[in-house]
Amino acid sequence: MAKWEWLYFAIPVVAGVVVGVIYFGVTKETPLSVPLAVVYGLLTAIVFFVLGEARRIGSRLDEKIANWELKVLDLQHLMPYLEKPDPFLKQQVSTSIDELRRLARGAAAREVVLKAHSIQRDCINILKLVQSGDDVFATSYVNPKFFWCTPEGELYRQQCIDLVQKGHKVTRVFIEPAVADDEERKCIEDEIEKQKVKGVRVKRVLESTLPEDCRKDFLLIPGKYAAYLDVGARGDVLKELKVCFSAEELDKARSLADEIETLSTECLGTGSNAR
Repeated sequence: MAKWEWLYFAIPVVAGVVVGVIYFGVTKETPLSVPLAVVYGLLTAIVFFVLGEARRIGSRLDEKIANWELKVLDLQHLMPYLEKPDPFLKQQVSTSIDELRRLARGAAAREVVLKAHSIQRDCINILKLVQSGDDVFATSYVNPKFFWCTPEGELYRQQCIDLVQKGHKVTRVFIEPAVADDEERKCIEDEIEKQKVKGVRVKRVLESTLPEDCRKDFLLIPGKYAAYLDVGARGDVLKELKVCFSAEELDKARSLADEIETLSTECLGTGSNAR
């Protein structure tokens, strides 16, 4: 029993005695008023105690179930991180476990509902972790028809614009493919203008002028997160997003960003975008 739980008994009993004494003093009807009040107080205390114990047992059971789930899922190595987790890691682990629970319930009902996955929304979730004083650097080395010219792409662009309006510096370098059709080129030009007029620092560079190891589509919050998007050979397949937050990987990403930015040219606006 916790130190304060004796109050479950003391308060009702004392209250019962006080009420009984007052009642007997006023009515003079029966000497049993005090004992009856005490019995009532004890019964009330027992009810409160039972409810408290049930709550504690339920809480301990929930904790055990959560630990069992992690062990069954072979995620016990994440336990130390979950005690003081990185915000992004905590979000992803929690979301994944909730999704597994949902799929398990569906399997029990003989049906499974698969949810559509959006790489752009994953990028948005990373940008939501930007805090005061953080800057953002990103490249765009993806077919814009499959990334920017979509509803999800519009949401991602707006998230970047919102950060600019909050005072964050957002830099994006468009890596232009060596081979692109007219529709793709127009989409790139339109996207550059949309972001430029909203305050994003936009730069561009030809794919052919970059070293091969610099041709990456990635998002960097210096000192915190580096997210690499696998876009396939032609930039038209959004395969996966790899998020790194070790000091070594963040240093590599910072060096990569510096090299790409050095080789790129700042866009000046409509009709004057240097190539």
